Amino acid sequence: MSVFIKEISFKGIKNLKDKTIIQFSKKDIKKFSEVSGNNIKAIYGPNGSGKTAIVHGFDILKSLVVINNYLQDSDHTMRLYELLNKANKDKQIDLSISFLHADDNQPIKNYNYHITLTCVNQSFEITYEKFSVKDNEYATEKVIFEVVDAVIKQYNLKYEKTVFTNLLNKRTLPNILLSIYSNFDNNEDDNKKIWLKDIETIDALYSLIFDTKVILDDKNEHQTVVSPSSHLNFTAEQFIDMRNQNIKDIKLGVSTKVVKEYQLKMIKSEKTNKEKFLKVFKPSIKRIEIKEQLKVKHKIKGSDLYTINEFIDYGDFKLDTEFESIGIKKLLSLYDAIKHLQGGGIAVIDELDSHINDIYLIKLIEYISEFTKGQLIFTTHNVSPMDILKSKKYSIDFMAMNGKVTSWTQVGNYSPSKLYQKGMISGLPFNLKKEDFLSVFDNES
Repeated sequence: MSVFIKEISFKGIKNLKDKTIIQFSKKDIKKFSEVSGNNIKAIYGPNGSGKTAIVHGFDILKSLVVINNYLQDSDHTMRLYELLNKANKDKQIDLSISFLHADDNQPIKNYNYHITLTCVNQSFEITYEKFSVKDNEYATEKVIFEVVDAVIKQYNLKYEKTVFTNLLNKRTLPNILLSIYSNFDNNEDDNKKIWLKDIETIDALYSLIFDTKVILDDKNEHQTVVSPSSHLNFTAEQFIDMRNQNIKDIKLGVSTKVVKEYQLKMIKSEKTNKEKFLKVFKPSIKRIEIKEQLKVKHKIKGSDLYTINEFIDYGDFKLDTEFESIGIKKLLSLYDAIKHLQGGGIAVIDELDSHINDIYLIKLIEYISEFTKGQLIFTTHNVSPMDILKSKKYSIDFMAMNGKVTSWTQVGNYSPSKLYQKGMISGLPFNLKKEDFLSVFDNES
């Protein structure tokens, strides 16, 4: 683990009109071993309370750094407008995340990234962005950069800022720095050396973004190309290299992914373990078959691009993963998420319990809790995980319809699942009786 999220706040996404804060640990952390017992966060609440909005918040945060021209693409802005809380007069989406980061054998530092998007005529502009660091929780904050209404107010980087000041209303500064790489032709270019220094300065933010995997509970999600949000882990530099290959311009077939040679080897090396994972849930599966085709040949070794398709072999027939059941697709994404956690990454999963048997769900959470090094954040309606997580600090949050978050604290032998189901958690009116539905389905009314 090199990154750990301490706290995140959201405002203006879906029904989260006011600021909602999720806390993952105590304030003062000096070493990662102090948060080893806080590596799982389960978020509960009624339908419409804002659980999924939190996962969307992580997805927006990641997209703003990773996706080029994210706020200039009509599909993305239309989706953002759908997610915007229209009741909020300022028409803003506000995201702030505090996290810990440390390179190998280096002391932990506290970082904070804050960004505000403002909706103007169904389009969005970045009206605030700030990235800062502190040596510890109580140290003086050092601002790395701060941008207000596309004007740089504080800037502690070296690269000439006039190059991109006209872009800051639509693109985050970390996203722009990633894109600048494509303009360097000479490896000895002094500008490139300056750029590399700046990349190192904000490397903690890139580590957070590229170490975070977000899985939304989209019922018919189509995965067509490999990207940093897929199951492969990318560094910022690898992502830039992939983006410069213009892989999105390649016409893709059903469930086709475009990968580089070393990534193809990684996928093949994972095939056997992925098969074992699927067979736990569905023993009738024989194997996973990967069909590959060389698409683009490059002079540089390991840079060739391949298209691949994956099929599930049941013995009597084979099925393209695109046409698989929602349950199998969910299992495939879960396998990738757990592998990601095993390597110390962060996984944010919406509706972890959907399409999974209760018994399997519990065993997976137990495995993640005991054997993985990463941080898992998930929403769920299933109360069974509460009994596993109730003794862990910062592991269970309850969201009320007004966005208020109540964190579970173990008191005596009280059961969080029983209190939750009886409506005894603040703001959660679950104290229903079966008779309450009589008036709903009474034909005489």
